[in-house]
Amino acid sequence: MPPIQTKDSNEAVLTESFQNRNTPTIVYIFSPDCSWCTRNLSNIKILLAQTKDKYRFIGLSLDSKGLQEYIAQHQLDFSIYTNLTEDTALAYKGGTPRTFVVSDDGVILKSWFGAYNGENRKEVEDYFKIRLNDIGDDNNKKNCETCDQEANNPKEVTK
Repeated sequence: MPPIQTKDSNEAVLTESFQNRNTPTIVYIFSPDCSWCTRNLSNIKILLAQTKDKYRFIGLSLDSKGLQEYIAQHQLDFSIYTNLTEDTALAYKGGTPRTFVVSDDGVILKSWFGAYNGENRKEVEDYFKIRLNDIGDDNNKKNCETCDQEANNPKEVTK
C-alpha cells in the first residue's frame, strides 16, 4: 500500500509509511461530511478499543473542511491525516467510508468498502473476532457516499 503523504501548515511533506512496523495497521478513510461515516463511528470506536493491542489505527480524512470540529464533536482519539499530496489523493480516491488492514510490510490484508452494516459488519466482526453495533441497513445496499469501487484499489507496496 502506498505511504500516506500529507502537508503540514508550512507545506512540508510528511510521510506515514506502512513498511517496517512491528504491528499491522488499520486505515480508516472518511470525510467529515459523509453521513455513512458518521453512522459508522460507534463501530469505529469499538474496533479501535478492541484491537488497539494488536493493530495500529490511523484515520485518513479526504476533506479538511470542518475536520477539527468533527474530531472534537465525536471525540476521535486516533491519528488522523488530511491535506493529502496529489499522489496520495489519487491513490486513495473513491467513496467513503473505507477500511484497510495493512501488514507490517505494506501489503493489504483485507479491505471493506462502506459502513459496517449488513455483510460488511459480519465480515469485520469475523475478521477481528469482535462484536459491533447494528447501525441499520435502511434497505439500501449502498452504504457509502460517492462510491467508486473501481477507484478503491490502492496499489500495494511491493517487497
